[in-house]
Amino acid sequence: FSPEHKVINLGAHGADMCALEKRLNLIMLDLERQSITPDLVLLEFAVNDYEGQDDLVKVDSKTDVFFEGFQEIALCGEVVVHKLLHTFPRTAVVFLEFRTAIAARKTGTFLHMGIAQHYEVPMVSYAEGMFPEFFRLISLLNASDRYTVPEGKTLLPFPYGCQPCKPAAIEKFYNHFRPADKKCRTVCDFIDYAPDTHCDMFKSPPPGRAYCHPSIFAVDGVHPSFTGHRIAVDFLFDVLARSVRDECFQNDTPQRQPQKHVLPTSGWLAHPSLLAAPGEVIF
Repeated sequence: FSPEHKVINLGAHGADMCALEKRLNLIMLDLERQSITPDLVLLEFAVNDYEGQDDLVKVDSKTDVFFEGFQEIALCGEVVVHKLLHTFPRTAVVFLEFRTAIAARKTGTFLHMGIAQHYEVPMVSYAEGMFPEFFRLISLLNASDRYTVPEGKTLLPFPYGCQPCKPAAIEKFYNHFRPADKKCRTVCDFIDYAPDTHCDMFKSPPPGRAYCHPSIFAVDGVHPSFTGHRIAVDFLFDVLARSVRDECFQNDTPQRQPQKHVLPTSGWLAHPSLLAAPGEVIF
């Protein structure tokens, strides 16, 4: 971002959409006091909006998606988007959808899709952009070799594939891997974390093979690495650039004059009076 732009990070550990909903009035009041009208608001809650539901492993969309608390999370999301769009009508609101390295862990993306569609809010999916190649990498590895790779091979180009480990970038608090020759998180670790799969992550690679270290995940396997965050920024810039290009194209073409945007009727899930009400959502 250029120096004239200010980035305000309101991220909090473990926060979901309802945590933001409870704070939103105070956040908007603080912005008003500072005479700040945001140009862009990113909502990144895909992982935390499904936190605690990993035990739902049955392949059934109703079981997997509509977990206990689904309505509350979805309603909080609608309240947040409704308030942002009506308080800052010239502000762009975007859902940014991440996911973890553990394939079995689901996300709250489906919860956000109804809100995004109803309020015409775009979604930028890091998961859709990056994970097909990550799953392809896993398919190229072999369980019998504990998901290791022939020494000197990456299998896929950067940032995909098995990349060199950089332990100097890991805080000592987190660098407690076993065995001693392993310094970074590996595909074997992620396989072992998932239910119904197993990989002995406490054994060294077989002779002639090396650990496979994906470059897009942080050491916890939950958050993106520095590389992953840079890729997400590139995704966002691409979406913004395409939007500006499309708007300019419309302005230059008499047959495609842009129409004045009108907010959709409120109430995808909630009653309009509840969407506008301050404070905590109570059922």
